[in-house]
Amino acid sequence: MKVQTYQLQPKFQHIDFEEEDQIWFGDPCYVVPGWNDDRDLWSELCDKMFHPVTKQHPDTGDIYTSNDYDFDDKNHIRVVNTNPLWPNFYMWSTSFGDGTYPLLHQGSKVAELGVDAGCLSVVPWSLIKSWSKEADAKRLGHVAVDFRRAHLSVENGDMFWGDYSLHTGYESQEDEHDEWMECNEESYV
Repeated sequence: MKVQTYQLQPKFQHIDFEEEDQIWFGDPCYVVPGWNDDRDLWSELCDKMFHPVTKQHPDTGDIYTSNDYDFDDKNHIRVVNTNPLWPNFYMWSTSFGDGTYPLLHQGSKVAELGVDAGCLSVVPWSLIKSWSKEADAKRLGHVAVDFRRAHLSVENGDMFWGDYSLHTGYESQEDEHDEWMECNEESYV
């Protein structure tokens, strides 16, 4: 069984996870089985996400090959299926790569999600269980039980799905405690 991945088309962006009682938000590299598991699904997925492109360096003229994404997943959702008998999960790239990003539910921050692979995801809990990654998921992401069928989209690395949003742009990195920048007359005494 090969890993399949492709761009989610607009007609199919209403995602509900109707068979699930929990879902997980986080960097998929934390839960997708990797090099130390029976099957390295993470490497298989990464191999499917990129294609080799031969380029010429604009300054030196050197010819080199790099791996480019098969589509812009900062602005499009990636569907991933690791087994035809298991549900899909959904992932996208962040605006600025690795870091820590806020997950909001109904406008309030419910978690800070660490990112080490430059991407984030929403994964059905049954899939996490099938991979035996429950402990990693609880420790390295956010488990949610309050979700509904809604339109899933990403714009410049920011994800929106029903009552949830996950912001990875510049605004997400601003310090929430910038009171020192607000000056008044007493500040100069």
